[in-house]
Amino acid sequence: MSRRAAIRALLIAVGLGTALAPAPLAAAAGKGRAALVVVDEARLAELAPRRWVPALVTAAREARVAAEVAGRLLEVREAGARVAEGEAVARLEDRQLLLQLEEARAEAREEEARLRYLEAELRRLRSLAQRDLAAATRRDEVRSLRDASREALAAARARAERLADLTRRSRILAPFAGVVAERLARPGERVAPGDPVVRLVDPQRLEIRAPVPPAQARLLRPGLRLSVQGGGRGEGHPHAWLLRLEAPPGIWALGEAVRVAVPEAVPRRALTVPRDALVLRREGVAVFRLTGKGTAERVPVTVGVADGMLVEVRGALQPGDRVVVRGAERLRPGQPVKVLP
Repeated sequence: MSRRAAIRALLIAVGLGTALAPAPLAAAAGKGRAALVVVDEARLAELAPRRWVPALVTAAREARVAAEVAGRLLEVREAGARVAEGEAVARLEDRQLLLQLEEARAEAREEEARLRYLEAELRRLRSLAQRDLAAATRRDEVRSLRDASREALAAARARAERLADLTRRSRILAPFAGVVAERLARPGERVAPGDPVVRLVDPQRLEIRAPVPPAQARLLRPGLRLSVQGGGRGEGHPHAWLLRLEAPPGIWALGEAVRVAVPEAVPRRALTVPRDALVLRREGVAVFRLTGKGTAERVPVTVGVADGMLVEVRGALQPGDRVVVRGAERLRPGQPVKVLP
């Protein structure tokens, strides 16, 4: 082989890529030899021009867990601590509540004993009244005392139950399983009902939040699938809508900056080919289509909207046409081709 022929064969091998151009591929460039190619189909797809907007990966579930009773904090879980649902993230001093609870329960027990005595006395007076041995006024008096005792017992039990509930609420519990992202109060501080104590996040359920300009927001709908890429940065639109996307698990990390592609026009159905099928030469853009005779046919096209790896093309192509996506750089019209898997 001459030096010129060797250089020509090397260039063909480099153009097709080493993975697809073994030694026989160099010889395939000779006149009449079949070129090794990889093909794909032209197909109809929904396309729309897109705009990339900055976004942030955040927790889908996040809560500022607050105190429900007043008191002094004894314990607060450290930032980074993992907690299960229902596990305590903080604990308030509850000694006074426990003392009041015991007092209320003692009052309830005392009232229960008084009620038992009055009910027994009322039964005795009713028995005596049948033999005209007791005055009706005394019986009515005991009945009234019995009814008042019942009310007092109900009030004492309610007070005891309320104090028991307050005692339980002195332990601030996690509403869901997650990680303590931030301490908002520290042990020794006094808190009032509603004061936030920790910020809890669920790192297993993530979402992507992006500010979307109003013009693009009107094109969005629930359930729409959008493309996301890493490396997002910059500020959003000053009058933007908040777009929230469900993030697939295991791809993005909490707090990571990403970019989201949002449509800028209503999607329309168009004929598309993979980007790799486009061949740019002096005479313009074209694709190589496989003919029924196993040869390559050059088809000039006009490029339209791009979406990911698909590009809209207009020309003498039909859905289902097989186009060359690897090995088209050195193809000539009418050249035989051999399709690789």
